[in-house]
Amino acid sequence: MPYRPGAGLRPRALALLLAAVPAAAHSRAAAAQETIALDEISVAGAAPIPGQVARPAFGVAAPPGSAPSVIERPVGEVVTAIGRQDVIANRPATSVAQVLVNSPGVTVRQGNGPRDVVVSIRGNNARSTGVIKNMVVLEDGFVVTQPDGASRFDITDPRAYSRIDVFRGPQSPLFGNYATGGAIAFRTRTGREIDGYEVGVDAGSFGTLSRYFTVGGVSGPYEVSLFASDFRSNGYQDHAGADTQTVNLLASYTPSRTTASPSR
Repeated sequence: MPYRPGAGLRPRALALLLAAVPAAAHSRAAAAQETIALDEISVAGAAPIPGQVARPAFGVAAPPGSAPSVIERPVGEVVTAIGRQDVIANRPATSVAQVLVNSPGVTVRQGNGPRDVVVSIRGNNARSTGVIKNMVVLEDGFVVTQPDGASRFDITDPRAYSRIDVFRGPQSPLFGNYATGGAIAFRTRTGREIDGYEVGVDAGSFGTLSRYFTVGGVSGPYEVSLFASDFRSNGYQDHAGADTQTVNLLASYTPSRTTASPSR
């Protein structure tokens, strides 16, 4: 009989394989019968404090127990919130560019005026030369985009706001047909957030001088905040000067459950 290498190993390997099958089945059965004890998990919720005002949507004081708006907590949307303590209050921001430059997916460049900027979200509106297109701009929930779909930031002072939300990607279901490239929502500081007054002055090269004043407070159901700024600069070249004034006023009245209006 001719010699075949490895011919004697095949029956031995088959025998070892058949012997290992019952052992593997036994180990799986033992693992299935083993009981694993999990730690107890307790879930508790805190009841709302009576009389506490809920976090407002877009700066407007909402009555206690009010449901959040769709814009406040959008589902399935990519939103970047630029806060006041982290960014706005810690930078000498004289234009929107200084606070939007580090937002993911956002690029800014010079617009028509010395204080105006062109904002692009995810490359949308990247070829625009002077105005912002394919994007909706809101302030305290109100659309400030022009009827032709253009938006400008030359008189927008970022220090007047407590938060700026950048909605990346198509947002037409929330903000209309002009929001094909995204949306930017500004939230004015409320009187409750200010609770007093603030005065500031920023100065720089090329004759740059920025002065601003804000005051706000709460009295019963009324809440008022006022912001005013004066920005002037000669610019770094001819015909690049700026002289703009901005005033933001936010007032709200929150009726209580016992408020009644007489009618005749």
